[in-house]
Amino acid sequence: MTFKAEAHLAVARGLLAVVLLGSTACLDSAAPVSHVDPLPGIIVSPPVAASNGTLTSRFGSASLDDGSLVYVSLVPGSVPGGQQAMIRNQSSGASVTTAVVNGGFDPVAIPGSVGNTLLVEISRSAGAILLRGTSAVRPKRPPAIVRTNPPRGGRDVPLNTTIVIVFSTPIDSTTLTTGTVQLWRGTTPVSGAVLRSDFAGIRAEFRPDSLLTVQTEYHLVVTQQIRDVNGIPVDSAVTVSFTTGSTPPATGLSFAAVTAGFYHTCGVTTAGAAYCWGTNGNGELGLGNLNPGRLTAVPVVGGLSFVAVDAGGARTCGITADGAAYCWGENLQGRLGVGTTTDFQQSPAPVTGGLSFVTLSVGGAHTCGVTAAGAAYCWGANVFGELGDATTIDRSSPVLVEGGMIFTEVSPGGAHTCGITAAGAAYCWGHNEYGQLGDGTTTDRSVPGLVAGGLSFTTVSAADHHTCGLTATGAAYCWGYNGMGQLGDGTKTDRSSPVLVAGDLSFTVLRSTIAYQTCAVTAAGAAYCWGINGVGQLGDGTTTNRSSPAPVAGGLNFASVSTGYFHTCGISVAGVTYCWGDNGNFQLGDGTGSSSSVPVKVAGQP
Repeated sequence: MTFKAEAHLAVARGLLAVVLLGSTACLDSAAPVSHVDPLPGIIVSPPVAASNGTLTSRFGSASLDDGSLVYVSLVPGSVPGGQQAMIRNQSSGASVTTAVVNGGFDPVAIPGSVGNTLLVEISRSAGAILLRGTSAVRPKRPPAIVRTNPPRGGRDVPLNTTIVIVFSTPIDSTTLTTGTVQLWRGTTPVSGAVLRSDFAGIRAEFRPDSLLTVQTEYHLVVTQQIRDVNGIPVDSAVTVSFTTGSTPPATGLSFAAVTAGFYHTCGVTTAGAAYCWGTNGNGELGLGNLNPGRLTAVPVVGGLSFVAVDAGGARTCGITADGAAYCWGENLQGRLGVGTTTDFQQSPAPVTGGLSFVTLSVGGAHTCGVTAAGAAYCWGANVFGELGDATTIDRSSPVLVEGGMIFTEVSPGGAHTCGITAAGAAYCWGHNEYGQLGDGTTTDRSVPGLVAGGLSFTTVSAADHHTCGLTATGAAYCWGYNGMGQLGDGTKTDRSSPVLVAGDLSFTVLRSTIAYQTCAVTAAGAAYCWGINGVGQLGDGTTTNRSSPAPVAGGLNFASVSTGYFHTCGISVAGVTYCWGDNGNFQLGDGTGSSSSVPVKVAGQP
């Protein structure tokens, strides 16, 4: 949380009810959007020079009026229950969306100039808008601290933690020193290094030189000598107190599988133990609490042994050796399948119905599994018919997918689902605005429809708004939304039926779940990725979007890959787990908050 922003947040919560009431009235009628400026909890930076061209590439053809960007952020806790934010510059039409975590979001860049008006909408993933209003871009505003990790009052903080400070606007890195960012244990300073930890200059880190002391109170001090790139000092000095735990960091980990979610990652060790790392605002790490996110792998509570886990959205599910399914994390619309719509579940809870699954896959807002008999069941959000039960009714317990097909696997995406039968036929259902069902139309379906083209697939993977699959020969085909090049056909043209991925490559593994990027692995272990790359999630050493496959840097050979929202992870053929891309919520698991455009080793492994 910010700390001059704490005062703002008290006002924000008072205003929030007014904003929600006004926005609901606007949505239910043709009345104009209510103007509430400043919006509660929203911080809009003054314009800064768009010196990093990779940032501007996210906006397609949107113009930069004067070559500048503004950064928009939301203080954590401002909009509880929010899951997605949309910011649109009403002057230029440029827009950007980002996920809401813990009721807030870190700064996102959008083209903007002084006097522009920004429309901000915070919604649930199903589309229900919780907050809607406008905010003007002003010529000056002191930078604020949006959040820290650990947060103020944090408890059970890992001994190997790296302190992360998120600012509301890019900071002049020359003002980040051990004099302006300090860590104290009582009256004793803690030695360490201070550095900028992301491409844009939004995040800074304090890395202690050694492990912190068990069950000890520490104080992070951020002074007013820190300035933004416009030379403006932070609005006030900040002190953040937190207390360490007593659990030493995990060591000797060997993962059999890894899975990337929205802002967290989980893995199963060769012994069947589940570990997770990253954000934990909805209990998605399975720690039995909502303690701050973890920079390195921590064990899921409950003592269960899993054969597989899958992370998606802000939740995680796993299957035990006897086929029992367990889920934990965010549970809006019944997404955990535990028979309730309680906001979140902090530890593994059994999926209702007593079904035994051989595969289980977690999408953005729904989950699906396949039994040994080939019956597909889904649960969670069903706004577009993505559960395949011929309705659009949300389900908090598994429901059978209609049609009587015998599936070998089913893959839920953002708001659509695809599966393949034992004969290799691909079927899709749910949202189809961009042709992501692959049936040659853009019409939603609440029951499975055959993918066009007569291709036979061995695997299929549904993403946020697109789908990809592999044939028996290793050829990759994709269909649906292609604005970031995620179909890999060398264009940015949406497709409502399968198109061949460029490059004449043959793959054995393909993954593109809840993401705007796609990754695949050849028989020789070479990993390739394509699509959005604004934070290095393609792993090619750049932050440039790719519309055809680009090799992952580092010369590693991979056995598997898993795509998250803005990060990707994989396990090498040598059994070592690596991640790359956004690390603002510690989802790379390397013990830092630094994003990386090349693979970095997950901490805790030999």
